[in-house]
Amino acid sequence: MNNKPIVLIFSGIYLPGVNGGGPIRTISNLVASLGDEFDFHIITSDRDLGGKIAYSNVISNEWNLVGKAKVYYTKPNISLSQLATIINGIDYKVIYLNSFFNVKFTIFPLLLRRLGKIKNMPIVLAPRGEFSLNALSLKSKKKNYFIRVASFFGLYNNLIWQASSSHEELDITSNLNLFKIPYKEVRVCQNLPDTNIVYKDFSFNPNLMKICFLARVSKMKNLDFVLHILQNIKNNIFLGIYGPKEDLNYWAKCEKIIKELPDNIKVKYFGAVPNEQVRDIISNYDLFFVPSKGENYGHVFVESFSAGTPVLVSDLTPWRNLHEKNIGWDISLDNIEGFSKAIGSYAQLTDKEKLFMRESTLKFAEYLTKDETVLNANKQLFNNLI
Repeated sequence: MNNKPIVLIFSGIYLPGVNGGGPIRTISNLVASLGDEFDFHIITSDRDLGGKIAYSNVISNEWNLVGKAKVYYTKPNISLSQLATIINGIDYKVIYLNSFFNVKFTIFPLLLRRLGKIKNMPIVLAPRGEFSLNALSLKSKKKNYFIRVASFFGLYNNLIWQASSSHEELDITSNLNLFKIPYKEVRVCQNLPDTNIVYKDFSFNPNLMKICFLARVSKMKNLDFVLHILQNIKNNIFLGIYGPKEDLNYWAKCEKIIKELPDNIKVKYFGAVPNEQVRDIISNYDLFFVPSKGENYGHVFVESFSAGTPVLVSDLTPWRNLHEKNIGWDISLDNIEGFSKAIGSYAQLTDKEKLFMRESTLKFAEYLTKDETVLNANKQLFNNLI
């Protein structure tokens, strides 16, 4: 008999999807780490972000066993009443939402709660960086209007909010107060990292520096910034770009910059890659460069650490003081020269210094994977509500 408490998770994208980015990793890592203590049921879409056809290896509108979780893959046309039927068939103790704006996988459950169509159990909402200044600035008028309407109808009243860092906690509380949304608490609970680490021999090419960009091709991930920085680099560089083209107009802008790059900068776009290949890909590069305009966590940076590849990132993520740790650089996006200097500094290192940097990066990843405080905080997030 299964006596584990049921946590019902809603997420717009889940495995085997690859285009959804960090939330997929956040939830899959949570399930892998805590699946022996909680019975995770996940309701999600039956296709990847932007996908027109369902996954070939799942059964839609049925429960599927995926790792330690039961996953219900819904078709795009699911109705409120159908969703209510699925939810009411589960004896859940907590509902866990993973977006503020998602219609079917956040607003629908909240609306059903407001209408009294489902059990009124504790709800945790993790906005996953959606309240950062740069994230809210994208389609700002539409988002502002939506928040005001949702606030007026009390959809988000009296939830528990999860922030992945103290920086995100400030983003959440300031916006909840701004829009007068009452809340029970905002709890800082860092995301759980994947515990896999790639140990491999790495050879350095003195005549070529390999830089990896692996993220969604979107304004938030800032690929055009990478390309503008490389325009002024004199070293021979190969830039490998991985990730789905989320914004085709933005990709067209990046392609234009790529065509104008000097001959010493070579660029290749490889497309989206499965989650399980991310570490191996990053481990083949000298430097990981994703100057994101904001991250509540940034799983891909942890994956870079665990691949032994130092990172070059903006100061808008939780990963700070990297240079002091000898594992990379975190620099303000206003400091264009700082990014150029960081690339130049790495290029001038001896092979021994580069190897030491890779070893420092792997040791930092080992520290992250063994940090029991993060694991216990995630346990308590649910235990305190059950």
